[in-house]
Amino acid sequence: MDSKTWLQREVAALYEITRAMNASKSRKEVLAVMLGRIVTELGYRAATLRLLDEEEGTLNLQSAYGLSEEYLAKGSVRLSKSGLDQTVLTGEPVALADVRNDSAFQYAEAAKREGLCSVLAVPMTLHDRAIGVLRVYTDHPHEFKPEEQDFIAAIANLGAQAVCRTHFFHAFRLIAHNLNSTLDLKSVLRTLLLETVRELNVKAGSIRLLDINRETLHLATAYGLSETYLQKGEVRVGQSPIDQQVLSDGRPVAINDLMNEAAFQYPEEARREGIRSVLVLPLRLKETVVGVMRLYSAQVRKLSEEEIGFAVAIADLGAVAVENARLHQALKRRLEELKQDADGWYRFLALG
Repeated sequence: MDSKTWLQREVAALYEITRAMNASKSRKEVLAVMLGRIVTELGYRAATLRLLDEEEGTLNLQSAYGLSEEYLAKGSVRLSKSGLDQTVLTGEPVALADVRNDSAFQYAEAAKREGLCSVLAVPMTLHDRAIGVLRVYTDHPHEFKPEEQDFIAAIANLGAQAVCRTHFFHAFRLIAHNLNSTLDLKSVLRTLLLETVRELNVKAGSIRLLDINRETLHLATAYGLSETYLQKGEVRVGQSPIDQQVLSDGRPVAINDLMNEAAFQYPEEARREGIRSVLVLPLRLKETVVGVMRLYSAQVRKLSEEEIGFAVAIADLGAVAVENARLHQALKRRLEELKQDADGWYRFLALG
């Protein structure tokens, strides 16, 4: 294929991909268009897109084009067994001339049965942080030229933006919808926490609410934490610098590595629980903070701006849920008082 034809096909592929991204399609639809256009327009055999699961150390399949179900079901891609992806996630694209005879490729035999030969793997990068890997495959020996690698890398970064944008948008809408289904505070906070832990793929989470004196953070709900850890003792604001900061400033605070942090009230208990990173977010209603949401990771982890922004929005929903539940309870009490008053007046008038 000459350079002019290649450029025309690149432009065609890019046009269709950006059009799909701007059409408010779901993440699944956007990624399907992306991989389909890469393969059909540029003449590859197949393509896959996998996202990084930092907690499990795996790359999980999100979309594929041109590969058999048998090949896709071969097993998970574990970073500990894939030298190819370990390198790619440092930010460097990797091209292998023949995956059937390369120790850096985890599933060489499966690739041979599938008829795959050369592969180019590029990082999906968002704000200088790799969140996944895009691979393109050929069924014959192929040299991936620098300009070819640059184009696939650019598409991969578009994919990272699409994944982030569609994922958090739809997740937020779903959580907001679920929160509107009940006024029971415990149920609302439980749902909010479970969905946040799942969407951000962290180890565990908890929500604590301030007491009336604003001195103690009482546990409202938790997920993924042992009873031993939950019973470790009271969380007193005066003894927890990280909570003091969050409650004072009204902004989230991240501890990327607890091993190097002294602001945590129970550091030894956290280490025994297998916690390495923590994000603490205020449950903020206008200018008032009513509690905190904590998200825990088992890995040394730095969440992206998008992930933190999503968590902040969810924490704000939690604060609204707390206020709505309190107003609902107050209204119920007032209605009960009015009912009792009405009954009293009725008996009084009846006796009169």
